[in-house]
Amino acid sequence: MAALVLALVLLATVLASSVIAQLLPRISLPLIQIACGIAVALIAQGQIAITLNPELFLVLFIAPLLFHEAREADKVSLWKNRRSMLSYAIGLVIAI
Repeated sequence: MAALVLALVLLATVLASSVIAQLLPRISLPLIQIACGIAVALIAQGQIAITLNPELFLVLFIAPLLFHEAREADKVSLWKNRRSMLSYAIGLVIAI
């Protein structure tokens, strides 16, 4: 139940930051979202003590973000830079 409340608070905060970004177009959306996150943290201050399962966090937050970024990626630019990206990917895997 606490995870659901957290998800609803985060959703409401994102929606509020979107409205604020429409009202204040000179301030970038990430800065508004950071400010809203700080405000929620200060208001909740110690009231939210939730341990999220890493798999739940992956499904709720990381997967939709990755999907959105993959849909919005510039395919032509990715194809032009395929050699350097592959060399970085393979080089970093070998280095680690």
